Amino acid sequence: MRLFQLKSGYRYTSDTIFLWNFICENWLNSRATNSLKILDVGAGCGILGLMLKRDFPNLDLSLLEIQEQNLEILRKNCEQNSLQAQILHENFANFKSEQRFDLIVSNPPFYREKILTSQNSHIALSKSATSLSLSDFVRVSNTHLKPKGALIFCYEAGKIAQICEILQNYKLNLTKLAFIYPNENKPAKLALFLAQKSSRSLCEICAPIYTFLNGEKSKITAKIYEKANLESVDIE
Repeated sequence: MRLFQLKSGYRYTSDTIFLWNFICENWLNSRATNSLKILDVGAGCGILGLMLKRDFPNLDLSLLEIQEQNLEILRKNCEQNSLQAQILHENFANFKSEQRFDLIVSNPPFYREKILTSQNSHIALSKSATSLSLSDFVRVSNTHLKPKGALIFCYEAGKIAQICEILQNYKLNLTKLAFIYPNENKPAKLALFLAQKSSRSLCEICAPIYTFLNGEKSKITAKIYEKANLESVDIE
C-alpha cells in the first residue's frame, strides 16, 4: 500500500501498525465482514482505516478527521489505492450522527501537554490529549456503537487504570488487552485495548510484543511490518 503523508507534519508511527495487526487478529479475522460499518477516528493520512479496507474489502469504512489539511491527503490515498471510504470532517468530541457502527478504531492523541514540545500545529493537534480527551473519546464512541459493537484503540500504557475506569463508566467491557514493549529491558509504553458493549467476558491478556530483542527487530515485529507492506511518500 502506497500512502502519502506530510513531510513536515504528523507522521504515522509503529503504534498504528501494531494496532492494525491487533484489530485483524482479535476482531476482523474471526468475523464475516460483509457490510460491517467501521469508523476510524482521527484518521490522519488514513493509514489505519485504509489498511483494514485493503485487507477486508467488504467493510463499509468511514474516516473521521478534524484537520482540514488532512482531508485532501485522505482523498488522495483513497484514490491511490483504489479504496472507497466516506470522509467526515468533524471534531469527534462534538460528533453526532444517526449512523451506528459495528467497530470504532482509533490511534487517538494521548501525549500529555507538558511533554508535548512540538511547535508544529499539525503535529501538536494530532498528538496532544488536549485536542480530544480520553473521556470524550470513549463517551462519543459508546454513543455511536451498535449493540455488541466494539471499540479498539491504542493508548499510553501508564494510563491503564484511568482507561479501565472510563470504559466502565460508559459500560464498555474490556475483553482483550495487549502491551507493546520497546525491548526486553524496558517497561511497556503502549497498550492496545478491545472493549465491547453488552459483553460480560473476562479480559484476556494477550502475549507481549517486544519491538526489539537482543538489539535487533524482533521476529514478530518484522512479520507484522512485512504483512503491513507499506510505502510512504512525502508531500509538502
